[in-house]
Amino acid sequence: MRTKHWLLITLLSVLVLALAVTGLRFIKIEAEQARYTSAMSWLNAQLRESLSVYYANHNRYPEVLSKLEISKYDDNATPEMLSNFFYSADEKSYTLKWTTKKGNTITQTGRFGTNSPIDNSAWR
Repeated sequence: MRTKHWLLITLLSVLVLALAVTGLRFIKIEAEQARYTSAMSWLNAQLRESLSVYYANHNRYPEVLSKLEISKYDDNATPEMLSNFFYSADEKSYTLKWTTKKGNTITQTGRFGTNSPIDNSAWR
């Protein structure tokens, strides 16, 4: 009888440990995705502001994002993250897109120096 109790306690302990490890891994993945989304959102806001400033100074949008001046990077954003954006523009309008780690695509547009509201349809 005593052996059965020890076996049951051992099995339950292993199960609890396995659930704890799985839960911690899930939390780590979610935290990484949240950090990425936060950094990309910050960078997206900086790009949109820089696009408006560029348009005001040049009366057109730049051909490439690298022509924009972003003086500092915050919220874990890095210059290398610019490559995660899709950008297309003609002289009077632009489209800026990026994809979250969960696969949601965020799209913004601008025309004549103004920015569209953020399209949150990808989050629904």
